[in-house]
Amino acid sequence: MAGRPTGIAMRLVLAALVMSALGSCSFVYDLRAVVQDGHLAFVPEGSWLTRPDCLYAISVEAVDRAVARAEPGDDAADVARGVFWAQFMESQPCRTGFPVRYGQALEGKPFVFDGGPGSARVAAKPLQPGVLYYVFALSPGSGSGGGYFRLDGRGGVENVPRERVSQSVSLPSSS
Repeated sequence: MAGRPTGIAMRLVLAALVMSALGSCSFVYDLRAVVQDGHLAFVPEGSWLTRPDCLYAISVEAVDRAVARAEPGDDAADVARGVFWAQFMESQPCRTGFPVRYGQALEGKPFVFDGGPGSARVAAKPLQPGVLYYVFALSPGSGSGGGYFRLDGRGGVENVPRERVSQSVSLPSSS
């Protein structure tokens, strides 16, 4: 469950670290949850140097103890740990631009982990109002971003600053 980096979040962090070690400069950005045309979407924040145009991997994981139900094709272990949506594509070429809507199919060829096709993939599950979620994304050039958010139950979304997230929660940080 949430509380420690597990499943897809851990794989995404590991991939970002590996890419950083390969010699390219890494950068970190904040992801904000927004409502656009009635749909939850994620947009990067930062200066023009640290705000990517696209992403090739994304995950949304419950920080609270919410768990979804796995569907055929999902990485069931990730769902059991609180992952509500995850996709991981090959990094080049990066074809999915921001903003990205929750549940949107990322463009490109799926990345195949050691677990085989389908590992690290979770189809979007319904999000629950009041539950704290962490969104994490990877972008070309060793970029990674993340942020905490919760649905307000009235069609809106609240972005929760890292400082307000319990110190007992140990999820990946993009700062």
